[in-house]
Amino acid sequence: MYSTRRLLRPVWQNAWRNVRTCSSEAQAAPAKKRGVLRTLGRGVMGVGVAVPMVGGAYYVVSDDHTKRQMRVTVQGIGRFFR
Repeated sequence: MYSTRRLLRPVWQNAWRNVRTCSSEAQAAPAKKRGVLRTLGRGVMGVGVAVPMVGGAYYVVSDDHTKRQMRVTVQGIGRFFR
């Protein structure tokens, strides 16, 4: 019920409330931006760690022919970027 009353407040009351608050609330927006960037960074790091681990696990359980194909492919990619 409290959230419904908050939504029904006039706009000028919300604006005046923000003016009277302390400066710590005004700095909340950059903190949220940092939180999004931190979450994105963690996601990139998670993918960067998980993909090679899954690839390594797939390499370990593969047969010899598939292992050779994967090794040649990885060496070719490494040679391309060198």
